[in-house]
Amino acid sequence: TPGYRSLAGRERLDDLLYLPQLNKHQIQTLATMTAAMFSSTFEKLCDGFGATDGELTMDVTLKAYQMLARMALHLHAMPPHYDALTTDKDRRNEPDTELLPGAILRLTCAEWWKRKLWLLRCEWREEQLRAACLVSRKTSPYLSQDALSEFRAQREKTRDFLKSFMLENEDGFTIDL
Repeated sequence: TPGYRSLAGRERLDDLLYLPQLNKHQIQTLATMTAAMFSSTFEKLCDGFGATDGELTMDVTLKAYQMLARMALHLHAMPPHYDALTTDKDRRNEPDTELLPGAILRLTCAEWWKRKLWLLRCEWREEQLRAACLVSRKTSPYLSQDALSEFRAQREKTRDFLKSFMLENEDGFTIDL
């Protein structure tokens, strides 16, 4: 979308435009850069909205969160607690400000962005493969070979992880997971 492209260009996150082609390591790097961009933007917004001497009011923090949430929506990532923290005109009650610190911390967390960007990458990649006719009734029904190999690799990693641990009860009886 135009908002996605303009945000990626304006914030020098050009890898967002090539998201389907990135691997896990590149996604991690991009997530770190995205989280840093959101963190610095939050600080600039708080200063711009009148936060004095590092003291934030809930009103200033809520305004800054709403701006960050709009930026996250441009990146096709649903911001945490977005519905509970919007201030629409037809809203019946006030936003729940207890959710605000956690929502801002998630928006500035590289791990949160890594999960969101990886999901977005997988969806975008699958759409590209469908458009290239690599997913159809004749070639590979339901999902692409790329997605199937990623799923199998993840399942194998999970199986190996569970095999490496054992449970032991009070009597000393052990069983592997």
